[in-house]
Amino acid sequence: MLIYLIEFIILFLVAYLCYYFIGYLSDKNSKKKSDNRQMAEVKLFIKLYNINLKKISYKKLCKQIYFLLSLDLTITVFFAVNVPIPFIFKVLLGIILLATSTILSYRLLGFYYEKKGMCKNV
Repeated sequence: MLIYLIEFIILFLVAYLCYYFIGYLSDKNSKKKSDNRQMAEVKLFIKLYNINLKKISYKKLCKQIYFLLSLDLTITVFFAVNVPIPFIFKVLLGIILLATSTILSYRLLGFYYEKKGMCKNV
């Protein structure tokens, strides 16, 4: 049981650090704050929920999205690897888990920002 917990934590840390450094490097390499250098996940979330970047720090938003996506990826990989089923079903399970957990995570974070009043009124 402890080995599963350690495996989960290591997977999460690796996924979060990958997301964080890829996002950090894409922001650092841009000369100006334009939409062309934002990660696709952040850009999609901002457009879906009309996030007002004047009310929230862009870096804070990125960190929250990276955290949720890392958690989604970790849960998907953890369950897909540790479930004793044939490989093709593991792949299908992984795709279904990743899609549903990502949609659910985006939705929950969107509700959070709507409740805090950080979305533009359209």
